[in-house]
Amino acid sequence: MAEDGLDASHAIIDQWADVCVHLETWQKKRPKQLANLVYAGVPEHLRCIVWQKFAEVHAKQATGVSTEGAIPADLVQDGTDTGTAPSYAELLARDSSFDKLIRLDIARTFPEHEMFASNEGLGQEVLYNVVKAYSIYDNVVGYCQGIPFLVGLLLMHMPEEEAFQLLVVIVRDYGLKGLFKPTMADLPLRLYQLETLLRHAYPRVMAHFDDLDVSCNMFATQWFMTLFSSTMPLKLSFRIFDLFLHEGVDAIFRVALAIIGQSQRDLLRENFEGVMGLLSRDKLFKRYENNGHSLMMAAKSVVLNLKRLQKAERDYLAAQRQEEQLQREVDEWRSKCHELTAENESLRDKVASLEEAYHVLATKNLDISIRLASSTDALESAQSEVSVHELYTCKRLLCAAPHHYRAWLLQP
Repeated sequence: MAEDGLDASHAIIDQWADVCVHLETWQKKRPKQLANLVYAGVPEHLRCIVWQKFAEVHAKQATGVSTEGAIPADLVQDGTDTGTAPSYAELLARDSSFDKLIRLDIARTFPEHEMFASNEGLGQEVLYNVVKAYSIYDNVVGYCQGIPFLVGLLLMHMPEEEAFQLLVVIVRDYGLKGLFKPTMADLPLRLYQLETLLRHAYPRVMAHFDDLDVSCNMFATQWFMTLFSSTMPLKLSFRIFDLFLHEGVDAIFRVALAIIGQSQRDLLRENFEGVMGLLSRDKLFKRYENNGHSLMMAAKSVVLNLKRLQKAERDYLAAQRQEEQLQREVDEWRSKCHELTAENESLRDKVASLEEAYHVLATKNLDISIRLASSTDALESAQSEVSVHELYTCKRLLCAAPHHYRAWLLQP
């Protein structure tokens, strides 16, 4: 039996050696056999080569450009305009605006692993170097807390400069850039896709989650941001990373569906705290510490409906565009409201000014009216006095006139 096992082991290694040389041929002509090898796990001593081969072919398929052996010049995003990528050494010589944050997070990355356990150790130093170099290299992403976990996995299998080069390709060509941007723009999309898949695969579990107000972002965010490496035992994390480099982000959906599938009976019995406990790092770590192979086989059996996954993406993007359109309309109306409010305030000021002017004019009008009334009274009094005097004078003249003149004057 031992010899049979040894022969099988040699056979697997021989197959992986052939994969390293003829990967594209395996992908085209023997995809199922290649998938079986990946789900069984890449041999530890071959991971450095296999991971780089997977990423190299993936990058070539994604961009049409081979990235073997160097930092891809077309990925330079550090603001320089030299036409070529800066070397790793040149990046290390620069200062990063994320330095303090990186230093803080480095100590919390795989603290149980002997390579990164010591604050003054070489492991933490090279981890810092790679993460810092990338934060300078890619000013779109800069720094994200998920990056040290990926770098840690790489550094356990290859030198730091190779780890950096592979990180560059992975972030660009495996759909991680949108997750690692400061806005984490793609994270809601991935969570929506996962929720869609879970509702079709495990409707009772998701109905239970709805009753408890449990949403995917509460437990699956770190699954996407660290590719399970902050959640699972290290050996299992390597195998998930094997699968990720082979399948891309589909691997994360497969493993997530497998976890929920293997936990569904327990999940259906639990309340909110119990559900969150079952899906926490501590419980998952303990559950799969010596049982990682069962999870990988469960992931292998997952039927991932790519059309449903793509439809979920289209639905999400359509909803996002609609939401953005509504937001633009709300912003426009808000802007108009601000303009109308400002105009209203201006009109209020004008009305207040006019009311003040009216008050002044009213006061002046009242004063003029009083003075006019007084003048009218004085005039009427003067006219009355003049009339009496004229009457008296006429009477006196009449009395003094001869008789025949008086009769003539008094006739009608």
